Formats: sequence, structure tokens, C-alpha cells
Amino acid sequence: MAVKFFVATLIGVLLVETGFVRADPLSTKVFTEVAETQEFGVCGCEAIVYSGPDFYGRFELHIFQQNAWFEKNFLPFTAESIKMRGKCFFIFYEEANFLGTAHILKIAGDYPSLTNFGNVVSARALPPEGTNAIVFFEHSNYGGRMGVLYSSEDYLYYYSFISSVIVIGGSWTVYKGWFYSEYAVRLYDRYYPTLSAIGMSKIVSAKSW
Repeated sequence: MAVKFFVATLIGVLLVETGFVRADPLSTKVFTEVAETQEFGVCGCEAIVYSGPDFYGRFELHIFQQNAWFEKNFLPFTAESIKMRGKCFFIFYEEANFLGTAHILKIAGDYPSLTNFGNVVSARALPPEGTNAIVFFEHSNYGGRMGVLYSSEDYLYYYSFISSVIVIGGSWTVYKGWFYSEYAVRLYDRYYPTLSAIGMSKIVSAKSW
């Protein structure tokens, strides 16, 4: 009993340190995460992630995304099912730190099984579809670190890390040089898993139209 109490106490401390809120220890463990980073307008997204299929399991993670994009590089458990409400745009990854195979989910609804997603252990929510925004990712297939633009930028200081792109909304032109110079490509709402898919070797500046 003493060992069990110690383990439970240790878990409780870890949850406090990582910013999660735990419910009554006698019921399902409920974690809460509220996005508090860069604003892009109220989208009213709520996602409930479950540790078991069919919306059961010992653990739940509630993500309330109001006016920020959200990232969690390591979920407190492997996701097995999810409910999404409102305008959500999620990418789930099979490895921590947004690595491994990426799975895009952006339609509100109930998903009783994530079997086809493998082991979902990290996740990020992007601005909702239709937002005038473009997202750059460090690795191909939308992995690694990311940067979000809502307006034109004549020099992307992180350009050397850009390997894939998602255009959330609007029309964008990306350039190989700074201050909108050199080779240019016009991009529309679409997924670009590699820079070669758009005929570019690098993106140094981007303009919103």
C-alpha cells in the first residue's frame, strides 16, 4: 500500500509540473490543455482524446483551442479514439516531438478508432481551414518544428529548416530569395509534403495576396 501511495503521489507531482489538471483519482483521469500561444482569431475547437477505443479508457485529454495554435510534443498516453467539435485542424504523429508518420484530421466528428494512425503519441492543432495562413515545417511530411505566417514576410530567418508546407487558406507566393526575389511559385489551399513537390529547393520569403 505504501508503494502504491508513493507511485500515485509521484504521478500527481508529474502532472502538476507538466501543466495538466487531473480529476477525481477514483474516476477517469482527465487532463486539460488550453492553447495559449499565437493568436489567429476565435475558432472554438474542442478535442477530447481517449486512451481507449470507442471513447473509453482510463485517461482523457481535453484540448480547448480558442485563439491559438496548439502543440503537444508528447501526449500523456497513446491516443486510441477522439471526438472533435468546432473548427479543428489536427495533425497526429506516431512518434514524439512531431516525428514519424503524420495523420491529418480536420473534420469535426467522432472517431471511435485510430487504429490506422498507429501509435499516436504527439499532436498539434493548426489554424482552422480557411484562415489566411501558411505553415512551414522542419521536415518533409509535416514533421518537426513549424512556423505559421498570417501575412507577408520578406525574410524567413528559419528558411534553412523549411522542408514541407501546408497552405491553410488564402493565396500565397513563395520565393527562393529574400525580399520576394528570385524564383517564385504561387500556392493555393493544398498540402505540399516536400519542397520538390512545388519545384523549390528553399523558401526564403513569402507573400500573401
